[in-house]
Amino acid sequence: MLWFIEYAKFEERVSPRALWLSIFGLLCSAHAQQLSLRDALALAEKSRPSVAAAQARVREAKANKSALGAYGALRLEAGEGTQPTVGGGEDLLMAQPIDLFGKLSASRASGAAGVASAVAALRQTRLDLQAEVVGAYAELVSAQSLERTGNELLDIEQKSYDATKIRADAGDIPPVELLRADLDLKRAKQTVANRELALTAARKRFEGAVGASLPAGESVSEATLDLGPLPSSARPDIQQLEAGVASARAESNLTRLSRLPDVELQFRRAPWGEPEQYNGRAQIVWNLWDWGASTSKQRAARSAIAAAQRDLEDKRAKAATEIEAARLDLAAAQSALDSNESLRADALALLEKEQRGFQLGGNTLIDVLEATRALREIEDAEADAKLHLLRAQAAFMTASGIVLAEAK
Repeated sequence: MLWFIEYAKFEERVSPRALWLSIFGLLCSAHAQQLSLRDALALAEKSRPSVAAAQARVREAKANKSALGAYGALRLEAGEGTQPTVGGGEDLLMAQPIDLFGKLSASRASGAAGVASAVAALRQTRLDLQAEVVGAYAELVSAQSLERTGNELLDIEQKSYDATKIRADAGDIPPVELLRADLDLKRAKQTVANRELALTAARKRFEGAVGASLPAGESVSEATLDLGPLPSSARPDIQQLEAGVASARAESNLTRLSRLPDVELQFRRAPWGEPEQYNGRAQIVWNLWDWGASTSKQRAARSAIAAAQRDLEDKRAKAATEIEAARLDLAAAQSALDSNESLRADALALLEKEQRGFQLGGNTLIDVLEATRALREIEDAEADAKLHLLRAQAAFMTASGIVLAEAK
């Protein structure tokens, strides 16, 4: 906008129509719909089937837990023989197993471990989806920024060419200056064409990550994610290993309890005798000798517990270093972006000075082009720094187990 006004001053006229068109364009761009990163994550949660599948597995695990924790079934047996006078057992039997040794509690613990594992798997699915969406979002933000700055620099190159042509036609500068300006203008046009293609590709990848198409004309916000104070959260891979340890312990307990007898209360009716006889009975079934099967199962269960605990210890130690490394990368990426934003402001100020000096004849086109190139390099570096920052934020959230969908 500044260059447009300055160039109009150079021609000693300002076109009202062009000025209003520029203002209208700025207003339209300011009110264009933009999708924030949190909106993109919410859209992906609703659109991608992977989260729904993981949620279904949680419901499955909860149903299995309820089944494992249910009391033994009340059993009914009834029958009638062809010769009632011949004994063969009761014609009516009701039996209810009872838990005297804690087998039911051990089964419930196993079911609870299954639920914990399914919940951790759901959080891992959300975390993986979050990393995928943030990565695609970062690429789209970078492509948008590069495409916008490319068009801005193309406008600068066009104005530089027009101003150079006016001075060349007046004989104030040699024709070679016009040739240089033309080459830079063509290069800027080619850069814009390439960046437009890259933006289209990045938009397609982003739509694939969120599982939905963006409306025509809608873009994503180029603001980086403000993590702010987020609640500490356990990593889902560690939670899965913790659930594995709990499951191994529950299985070991079940194996130990399987050596104890099963007990049930029975109500019987026998037709033998006058009148019919009714009685209650406590029935015990005890496997006295299983040829070492239960002992081998217990040994295997103890080994499974030891292995699960070692895996958990290793993952916790590794996670601590990964979190610290991700935190350092995040700080470095934020510092790089802040530095580039400061350099960009300085480069813009320098370019404006060079443009005014060129209009007044105080310097050459080469000075303007050098300032333009410096601005291009800094803006490209700023877009790259923003890309790295978003990726560093995604890596930090993944390492820390932070799922933004869970943050209220």
